[in-house]
Amino acid sequence: MYLNFIYAPGKRFKIGPKSASLDKKFRQVEFPYTSAEFLSGIMVWLIGLGFAGIFFMMLNSIAESQILMLLSYLFFFGAILVPATGYLYGANIYYTQGILKQKEEMLQALLEMANYLSLNTSIEYAFMETTKGLSGILGKQFRDIALKLEQKKYTTLQDAFEEYIPIWLDINPDFVKGLNMIQTSALAPHEEREPMLRECIKTIIQSYYTIGKRSTETLSNQAKSLISIGVMLPMMSLIMLPLISIFLPQVINVPLLIFLYDVSCPALLLLFAMQFALNRVQVNTIDISLSQKFRKMPPAIPLICAAIIVLFALPAAYHFMTIDMKTKDGVAREYETASLIIVWLMDFGIFLAVVLYTFIYTKLNEKTWNEMREVEEDIPHLLQIISSYLVLNRPMESILGDIKNDYIRHGFKKHSVVKILGEVEKSFYNTKKTLGEIVETKLPEIIASKRLLQIFRRIVHFADIDIASAAKSAKMIRSQTLSIFRLDNYLQTLLNDTFATVSVSMKGLAPILASTAVIMAVAIVMSLVYIEKTIGDIASSVGLRDFSLQLVDASTIIPPTVVMAVVGTYVLLTLIILATFLSNIKYGSDRHRMAKTILESVIVGFLIYSMMLLFGVYAFTNYIFTGVMDQGKAPATASNTAAGVIGGIQPEVPADAILAGWQTANSSNSLLFAVSRQPQEYPEAVT
Repeated sequence: MYLNFIYAPGKRFKIGPKSASLDKKFRQVEFPYTSAEFLSGIMVWLIGLGFAGIFFMMLNSIAESQILMLLSYLFFFGAILVPATGYLYGANIYYTQGILKQKEEMLQALLEMANYLSLNTSIEYAFMETTKGLSGILGKQFRDIALKLEQKKYTTLQDAFEEYIPIWLDINPDFVKGLNMIQTSALAPHEEREPMLRECIKTIIQSYYTIGKRSTETLSNQAKSLISIGVMLPMMSLIMLPLISIFLPQVINVPLLIFLYDVSCPALLLLFAMQFALNRVQVNTIDISLSQKFRKMPPAIPLICAAIIVLFALPAAYHFMTIDMKTKDGVAREYETASLIIVWLMDFGIFLAVVLYTFIYTKLNEKTWNEMREVEEDIPHLLQIISSYLVLNRPMESILGDIKNDYIRHGFKKHSVVKILGEVEKSFYNTKKTLGEIVETKLPEIIASKRLLQIFRRIVHFADIDIASAAKSAKMIRSQTLSIFRLDNYLQTLLNDTFATVSVSMKGLAPILASTAVIMAVAIVMSLVYIEKTIGDIASSVGLRDFSLQLVDASTIIPPTVVMAVVGTYVLLTLIILATFLSNIKYGSDRHRMAKTILESVIVGFLIYSMMLLFGVYAFTNYIFTGVMDQGKAPATASNTAAGVIGGIQPEVPADAILAGWQTANSSNSLLFAVSRQPQEYPEAVT
């Protein structure tokens, strides 16, 4: 579990109260802590971080350090964020994720039991065989019921269900209804049982259609709120950031800037994204971690990624340590292209680390995931071929080679099914084991898909008893699989608009707005400095020696290099969070696709951000303002400057004569000149 560090102190310091409602929810999903331990851990972190924030605030009042100020912000925010995150994760996110997995397992369990009952078996036998293929919490509950039946603690299956029906009603009432319909079908005569089971399955699938439609509508509305409040609002505030830092420098400082955009906004965005993603109903998710071929990330990879971040951050760290905004040269250095590129390298290091980690993660299990996807997408076709051969009353041992040859003959020589059947056939002929023994021992090492493994086990098991029953089972499994596929495609279709909205906001809008904020931080200051210089040149050209105009005090402004570092980190965090959310609403909790979505989104988003940022900064610092300043560097004589400002006067006419004549003709403006000049130089203006 991700947040064990929050709840673990609660086992040692039990200072929190008990909660009956929380204990009930925790039992439903087998949460590893009681409500008292859960709340105690949260309170320990609240008290500890709160006291740490007060301590650093007192130190800051004495030393007045920006680092101490930032630490006080972080600890005070942590005192709110960590307990809130811990409570939300345990009481809502972990609980809802567990419920979603149970609902997916419940659907599979109902279909399994219906399949066995259609073969004229008893309800007890159908339940026992279904239990073997279940996993997760529902699998544990079914195995507990099976054990109690074997120990004669219950005489009938209905009596054993009574213990868990209240729990299942809270989680999924449709599952309890489906169980009742299946039990009723089991009591019907054989000729009426199959039509009743078909109607039962239709009812169950329809209930999941209804749940999926409602949940996707809710998820669509929540995704729009997430984009508008969690992404657009902070990005628009970034646009205003340069103006605030220029004209209201006392309002914002560097610690507050880092706290807002690199801690507060990403943390809140992550919480909302995790909360909203829970409305995604999953019915056909590929969980690669269930495969025996799943490979974990080597421990050295995170260390290498951390080393890359540190290596690329060293030049920027040295630059920040040597910032001097009290001198003109120090201020000018912060607006140079070279300085901005040095700071950009720090964000580029984070980008490289994220890309490297996700790339290695996807490559480690890409082959296994592709095999799982290819096999599971081909399950209906494979079952159709198997049932066709079984209808001809041929045993499973003799048809494996024919099925493999059919795939090869139709151009699917490299298909994963061909590889699986080839290895099964090889094991069958090279060992003295039966096909049933190979399915139980060797097949889990061959097949990456747990779903196909369960199907093979079931068909081979029925083929050992009755080939006709195995053929019927294959047909029914195929029909159920197609129903699941249609349901999953329906849900994905409903989520297409939401997917497109989040994707455009993440890959296009967020990088563009972020790069615009950094460019404005550079351009606004440079434009104001240029205006100061130009007006000062004009004033000096007409004899205003003591004229002074200060539109901006560059020493009080947050340097653009700092803004770039903060904004770049914020963009990367936003891209990662939104990519995770995007993968959840599109594919469910598929870890491989989640990593692949993060990889693609970070590459596209950061490249757009970097290209716009570097091009804009380079254009402003080397072309736009250079060209304007070159015009300002022309010989500024009194005549041509005045002529250029006023216009319509020949340059060779003396500037004083021009101004004197213009003042005489415009007596209403004489007071303006009297205020802006020295009286002893222009007595006629005073007169």
